[in-house]
Amino acid sequence: MPYQKEVSDDVPPLAAGLYNISFQIKELIMTVFAAPVFDASVIFEGNELFKGQSAALLWAERLAKEIGSAVTVKKLGTGWAMYGAVDGEECVWAIYGQRLKRINAPGA
Repeated sequence: MPYQKEVSDDVPPLAAGLYNISFQIKELIMTVFAAPVFDASVIFEGNELFKGQSAALLWAERLAKEIGSAVTVKKLGTGWAMYGAVDGEECVWAIYGQRLKRINAPGA
């Protein structure tokens, strides 16, 4: 099992099993594009970018797992954006409404 939650002894086995199954299902359903981004951000030329490189790197790792290809982070003005390719097309991702979104960035 990818996730096993420790459950106290007073919880019936069936309830403990259902509890763990719900977390597994949530892991399968939740994509990186639906996960909330609560990291600090800056606005540069109308795009909401990650304020820190470390936060951008963390999300780049998650995004790379999701799309199955390499994702890098680069400084874009005053913030950090994620760069990668999907189906051979170069893409840039940033934040929009606390979610990851492809953007049209200058110089991308």
